[in-house]
Amino acid sequence: MYDVRSLHQLEDFVGTQFPKVALKPLIDGRETTSLARFYEEVFKAAPLVNQFGANPDALIDLIRTFGWGGYAGKQHVLSWFQPEAFLTREPLAFEMVLDIIVGVSKELLVGEELDPTFDPNDERDWVSTRLDVVFACNREVDAIAISELAQNLSDTWRDEFKSLEIPIEMMRSPRLRSE
Repeated sequence: MYDVRSLHQLEDFVGTQFPKVALKPLIDGRETTSLARFYEEVFKAAPLVNQFGANPDALIDLIRTFGWGGYAGKQHVLSWFQPEAFLTREPLAFEMVLDIIVGVSKELLVGEELDPTFDPNDERDWVSTRLDVVFACNREVDAIAISELAQNLSDTWRDEFKSLEIPIEMMRSPRLRSE
């Protein structure tokens, strides 16, 4: 999304577009201009694990928890307000984080094994969980840059998901609440 001016506007949008989601973590990216700050903000938004390490593997594990236990099989929405602050300051770190978010969302969609007697050939042992991600930018140019980055996964995830496409939609923000 672009032309989003406030957290309230983003919260209204998510509440209207996704009224029956289980988890709706919101990352406030206005001051998120470093990888260390991103890890702090994402843990505040989605504290689903007790000990969260500030590294890529911990981020992967945190996002995977959206498909575990009582959260499995449900729809969740991760919203990130003004991600362009991080993209502008640390583009390589932002790309890595975005790659993880998109890659793990694909894992969740394929399904998580929940049964201790898990049989990969038994489709009943896989539970698909949907994680929608909403990036809310101020400017269209930033939204375009992020959507283009999200379509180009690293080799790590691309090798795992050769044919699974996730649609990316870009829209101008509707004015839902007067600011």
